[in-house]
Amino acid sequence: MKKFAADKFNSSMPSLWRSFIYWQKSFAGKYQELKQGGYLQENGRSEMIWQTRSKYVLKVPLGDGKFVVYKSYRKISKPYKFYFRPSPCTAEALNYQLMMNCHLPMAELLAVGEERSFLHLRNAFIVTGFADGFRDGRDFARGGALSEQLAYRSEFILRNLALLAHCHDCGILHRGFTPANLLYKVREQAAEKGHQLDIVWIDVASCRKQNRWRINKNAVVDFVQFFRFFDFSSDELAEYVQYYCQNRKNHPPAADKLLSKLQEKLPKRNKN
Repeated sequence: MKKFAADKFNSSMPSLWRSFIYWQKSFAGKYQELKQGGYLQENGRSEMIWQTRSKYVLKVPLGDGKFVVYKSYRKISKPYKFYFRPSPCTAEALNYQLMMNCHLPMAELLAVGEERSFLHLRNAFIVTGFADGFRDGRDFARGGALSEQLAYRSEFILRNLALLAHCHDCGILHRGFTPANLLYKVREQAAEKGHQLDIVWIDVASCRKQNRWRINKNAVVDFVQFFRFFDFSSDELAEYVQYYCQNRKNHPPAADKLLSKLQEKLPKRNKN
């Protein structure tokens, strides 16, 4: 098994044919302690955040009042699909590093690893920092607890659209741009620019690197993913699309065409 301890994770680290583990230097020893202490087991000593048939996510205590998030696959469906290809966790780790390099507000990547046997992917995991005190953006969506807090809701939407514009300028299509993956925390004091919220992005497993032409063609995917959770008028949607386009620095799409695509696809998505 290859083992790496470094401040940054990059595509040259995973072998894609045998087991490996990457740790951020400051986390390497802590990971071993957590594993030996039973904190990373599915029915162990940590709180289950959510789970599906194939994976589970734990909120793991570090012992100093801080926590990390541990995601692990209990079952890999069709492991042959990952011959000489990164696991979902490794792909997500590479996306985290890519987006951090673009100065997007990401949760901290702490560790990632794969267990393979003769190319077959048996297991994979990823560890990220826990955004303590943060809540997810579903609070501002349709029926959310803060959906009527218009000042906070407006800042949440506009700040994230500006970040999405920068993300697209970096050639990254998010594909998981939903309120559940966009965290916020109300600040005790406003920031220098008057911001009342801190923003953190999580769960970027679906992100894909694309060229400028494909980004502009597919930008509507991220808009539909986000706005299907809200009920906005055509005029409000037009303002948000225009705001996004104004924040794009490199060859922004035409706002009217993007809006038209969004209005066409939103009703279809909301029916599903």
